[in-house]
Amino acid sequence: MEKTNRYQILALEILNQLKAQRESAHLNSFWSELNSEQRERLAEVLFDEGKQLILGGESYAFHIFDVSRRIAPLSSKLQFQQGVFLFDYAVHKGSEKYLLLAERHIQHAIEIKSQNCDAWYIWGDILVHLGLVYKEAHYFQKADEKYSKAAQLCNENPKYLKKFLWDWALCWYFLGKHSGEAVDIKRSLEKFEKTAKLGCNEASFWRDYANAWTEMGLLIRDDRFLEKALSFYQKSTQIQPKYYEGWLSLAQTFQHLYQNTGQEQYLAQGHSAYARAADFKQDHFELWMRWGSLFLTSGRTKGEVKHLQMSAMKYSKALKICPDHPEALSCWGEALTILGAFTSRLDHLKEAEKKITKALKLGRECPNVWYRYGFCLYAQGQYFEDTDFYLMAIEKFNHALTLQKNHFFALNGIGLTKFALGDIHKDIQLLKNASEHFKKASEVKKNHPELWNNWGMTLMRLADLMDSKTYIQAAIEKYEQALDFYKNTSPSTQLLYNYACALDFLGSFEEDPTAYEKSAQILEIILKKDPSYSPAYYNLALVYAHLGELLDDVDFYNKSSENFYAALQEDSEDEMIWNAWGVTLTQYAKLIYEPLKVELYENLIEDAEKKLKQALALGSLEALYNLSCLYCLTGKLSEAIHYLQIAYQKEALPPLEQLMYDDSLESLRHSEQFEEFIQINLLRQKTQDS
Repeated sequence: MEKTNRYQILALEILNQLKAQRESAHLNSFWSELNSEQRERLAEVLFDEGKQLILGGESYAFHIFDVSRRIAPLSSKLQFQQGVFLFDYAVHKGSEKYLLLAERHIQHAIEIKSQNCDAWYIWGDILVHLGLVYKEAHYFQKADEKYSKAAQLCNENPKYLKKFLWDWALCWYFLGKHSGEAVDIKRSLEKFEKTAKLGCNEASFWRDYANAWTEMGLLIRDDRFLEKALSFYQKSTQIQPKYYEGWLSLAQTFQHLYQNTGQEQYLAQGHSAYARAADFKQDHFELWMRWGSLFLTSGRTKGEVKHLQMSAMKYSKALKICPDHPEALSCWGEALTILGAFTSRLDHLKEAEKKITKALKLGRECPNVWYRYGFCLYAQGQYFEDTDFYLMAIEKFNHALTLQKNHFFALNGIGLTKFALGDIHKDIQLLKNASEHFKKASEVKKNHPELWNNWGMTLMRLADLMDSKTYIQAAIEKYEQALDFYKNTSPSTQLLYNYACALDFLGSFEEDPTAYEKSAQILEIILKKDPSYSPAYYNLALVYAHLGELLDDVDFYNKSSENFYAALQEDSEDEMIWNAWGVTLTQYAKLIYEPLKVELYENLIEDAEKKLKQALALGSLEALYNLSCLYCLTGKLSEAIHYLQIAYQKEALPPLEQLMYDDSLESLRHSEQFEEFIQINLLRQKTQDS
């Protein structure tokens, strides 16, 4: 007791000297006459007294670590204890400074006594935390070396083997997240598996183990790993039903599966898991942000207005926790942008812009905010049909790319915007540039079906403008790439519709009934799934008309008329439908013309004339040429030349080559009227152009 009191008195005197900032050399007198054993005892007491002062907020007491080492420079035990204390203190305070100091003391302990299993183990833990702080892989690699040394020394001591392997597994997990290498995550999973076999059954262990499965699934894009992770997250919440982190991780994994597959069950399960997490912690910013992104994904993909509204509500809750947070503000703006685009509500688009511009004032260096600003302007360009908005959108997307070179959504956004501009202006170069941006975006993120759909649309437009089979084949490849992501669920109606139209287009190049038939099958599926999707009726009517013409089959012409009729029930003032139906009936009449079917032929001609004149009345200039072809077919050459002349005046004639070789005008081409028309009008125009 007397010796203990003596050491305590000496320790307190040393601490008082440190507090008074006396010269360190003066302190040697307190232990100069002590032997090595006594010095070690004094250093231990000094450390114990100093710890309490440090925990009480007395910063001067940190000098005890250097003083203790001077008192007992060969005490491995003391250096180890000090390193452990500093490590715990650093983790509690979130301070890298004390992590580095802890590492130094552990290193001293090992220099004195290299066969210290615990010291090698704790050194590995310190390096893992340094890796997390500095986000540098070499810390995790060095930590693995320390854990390996500890494993050689511990002889599988069951005292701490479970916790040791767990920490080692986390080291490889963090390295894998940093490196993006599946082999690192595989090593992590091997360590987790050994830990599980030792009987580790803590809720946080199963969550960490599940995190590694999730990371592997995301790295190699294999949902089976995510499914495996689900079972472990669920195990963690069964062990500890109020385990907030377990419910949050479970919800995020359901969200990944929903994003990858589009299956509604994962959306519902993700929503349910987020709700359970919210039961235990309402004031967590990340919870509301991730929950909001779940419904934002659903709203964008499915066009669900209710889900977009729910997304906006979740982001508003996040902002109550972190007011004026730029990411939350801009995400809310994105939800409102999509909502405004789907509902054609300008007020939503303007409110979205307000939130995003406010976010920019708070965080101008965030590429996501600039991307969302560009997306909002793109949506306004669509609403107003104003190219100025598109140009401003491209400017914002490009700014996002200056902040993050390979920003997927900015690249995709430029592609979308240039596609819109190229479509409006029929600008081939703009469309090619849009395609290049979609290609760059695909190199950043391949598993995004909307990207492949957008790319396919761009290539289809190029095929149309350039009359290119190569581009339509490329478009079909992109649509099929998008469809590959929906093997276990239904793709969007828009994607299926675009794919069907591309197949119809390919059929016209190759005169291939197989392409037409496949297109018809897909359109039939769309209408079975959504009978109100009116564009499908029109395109299905065209596909059947093409099949009827190619195969000389009246059944297809009849199916075509049925679908034209259905399309007009949805929009009776669409001049394109009236015009196309008139052309189809004309082709049908040509097919069945024979003496025994005169009555049917005449009825078809009469009906075709009515349809084309209705199209003309609604503003279809194409109907002028089609009426000319119809009258030529029936021998009414004066009417035929009359509508040709009007078409010429309205600049609605096809190219000269078509006029000279279209078999519908064959009887008219032998007339003096046609020759005069060609010479006076078209040849003169051709001369002027040259």
